[in-house]
Amino acid sequence: MFNNADTLGNLFGIGSKLEIKCSETNKSEIIHCLPGGLWSVNEFFCTSNLYSACENPSFLIEGKLGALNAFNETHVSVNASCNLGYNLLVYGNILCEISTGMWTGFESVCCVKLRIADWTKMYSYQPTDNTYSIKTLYKRLHTYEDINACANGIYQNEAIFDNWENEHIRYINFTVISGGTTVAYMLFNGLGTNNTSWFSFENLVQSSWYDLTPKSSVQVFSLHGLQESFRRWYVARNASEYASCTEDVVWFVVTWGFTYKCERLEGRRYKLAKIMYSNNGRASIFADGNFGLADKLEIWIQN
Repeated sequence: MFNNADTLGNLFGIGSKLEIKCSETNKSEIIHCLPGGLWSVNEFFCTSNLYSACENPSFLIEGKLGALNAFNETHVSVNASCNLGYNLLVYGNILCEISTGMWTGFESVCCVKLRIADWTKMYSYQPTDNTYSIKTLYKRLHTYEDINACANGIYQNEAIFDNWENEHIRYINFTVISGGTTVAYMLFNGLGTNNTSWFSFENLVQSSWYDLTPKSSVQVFSLHGLQESFRRWYVARNASEYASCTEDVVWFVVTWGFTYKCERLEGRRYKLAKIMYSNNGRASIFADGNFGLADKLEIWIQN
């Protein structure tokens, strides 16, 4: 009748008083013995029914929540775990206010897969509304508060980045993703490289473009790209001094709308980076419409 509660007082006699108290939350109530041997309160819960206002939420994507636990006198907490292959990024306790049923702390998220078979994610980038260069984010030349916040698509495995030479990295897969599907990739040799030098034509093993191979003719293949025209992670057969949709022959580039003034980029946000790739299987002139806009890029390594 009195679930997990301590009882204090006289249990006998009509009119007797009984104090019921929860050891975890200090919730208490005084009840009376009524004529007929009934108590003035029939049920008293110190476990989950106490938290009836805090229904267990179910909106942790790619994860699950455990049982409710007493956190303090006013709040309960819940443990979170992620599905296999996902990583929990915790910003604080996930709490519910007992009196209102209001939850806080769901900034904690399950990040996308960080390991698939023997491949480990080292970096991912998804354009966000900021003016930071993708190059400086990758190289961590200044602090960006959202780095590693996989909820908005920016992630870096700092352990791998900082200890690259000791990781014995065999291969690096540079993956371009749109709508959850890989639309292009470049595979690199990682032996003898550091955390930036791997992205080079000399280390290229293969790619998804049939005309981008270790024997191709390439003018630009650089993470830094062409500084004066804001072209990063730039891979091009021909590159003009200043970005040109009618002259550059490109496989891949991360740039901005004010750089490539292609027709399909008109009206897009000025400061939002664009992940652009040739979508017809070979290096293309973007003015011909042979390019796609990807959602994000990911870098995976294999030891």
